[in-house]
Formats: sequence, C-alpha cells, structure tokens
Amino acid sequence: ILSVYMAAGGKVKLLPRLFVTQCYIILGSNCVPVPGGMGVTDYLMLDGYGHLFDRAASYRLEMLGRGLTFYCCVLVSALTILAAYVLLQKRQEKERGASWK
Repeated sequence: ILSVYMAAGGKVKLLPRLFVTQCYIILGSNCVPVPGGMGVTDYLMLDGYGHLFDRAASYRLEMLGRGLTFYCCVLVSALTILAAYVLLQKRQEKERGASWK
C-alpha cells in the first residue's frame, strides 16, 4: 500500500502514519477467519485511511491496493493452475501415445 500511495502522488510526510495504519489493518484482518477476512480488511482500510485522507482518496487507495494485492494474486494463481493443467494433459497424451507403440 505504501508503494501504491507514493505512486499515486502521495506525500512523504504521511508515510509513517500510513505504515502504522497498515500494520493495524493487517493485524486486525488476520484475527478474523478467512471467509470474512476481506470484508474486515476493506472496512479497516476505509476507516483507517479515512483518518489520513478524504473519503474519495481513501476509497481509491483501498480499491487500488486491494486490486494489486488480492486480485492480482488470484489471477496469477489461476494462470499457474491452468498452465500446470495444460502441461499435465500434454504429458499424459504423450505417455498414452508412447504406450500404444
């Protein structure tokens, strides 16, 4: 989030407070079971960032940070699983072809 904030034109003087806020967000979201963890993380981000920025900036930072840290990980995981599946299917086809000869 700190990198996202700075890339979006953030002020260096707010970095320490943003870092501490982010630490509390991580601690708070890790104390909740997985099914509700993302909702709690969203709430904590909006509430915590709301003390540092206006509502619109808090929302933009939260959505951009979530998009990069959560959805990109989901996308990379899905692509990895798809690639492994395709490679496994090709290997099995190759082995079936070799066993017929």
